[in-house]
Amino acid sequence: MFNRSNTIKNNIADVEELSNVSTNLQDSEDILLLDSSKVYEKDDSKNIAIEDDPEGVVHIYKEDIYTIENLYKNAKLTLTTQSETLNFVRTKDKNIYTKTKYQIMSYIQGNGRGGLYLGRGYILDDGTFYQGFFKDGNTIYAKGKFTESEMKVIEDIYQRAIEKKP
Repeated sequence: MFNRSNTIKNNIADVEELSNVSTNLQDSEDILLLDSSKVYEKDDSKNIAIEDDPEGVVHIYKEDIYTIENLYKNAKLTLTTQSETLNFVRTKDKNIYTKTKYQIMSYIQGNGRGGLYLGRGYILDDGTFYQGFFKDGNTIYAKGKFTESEMKVIEDIYQRAIEKKP
């Protein structure tokens, strides 16, 4: 995966994108959400990707997609690196895996040219998140923290979706 954050010029561009996420974030076609903590209760020996547990994965309903996107639009984001994000989820420290509450994956219609879109992200049980954003085929890595009430919103969205799941 190409990381734009390899140069000072791109770091400045990425910081600008993150500072404007409230106006630049485009609507996702679909968002998948996985309650990782339920998966890790069964097997905390490895990081389980969202695609590897289709039973625990839920599609978020359109109105809830907007709610989740608004949480990110209102969050204070800090630019991070691809290494920091990937090292976080590829560690052998099993405690990290059990602290990962949700994984999020957004599917983008077309190639997303010209827009800023949610990508893959990890939300810890304390509200800290590592989130990828796509822009023109490149990934911008960010981190931030949701409040307790924002975490409750995400939990409620997940519960509603899991209850409606066939």
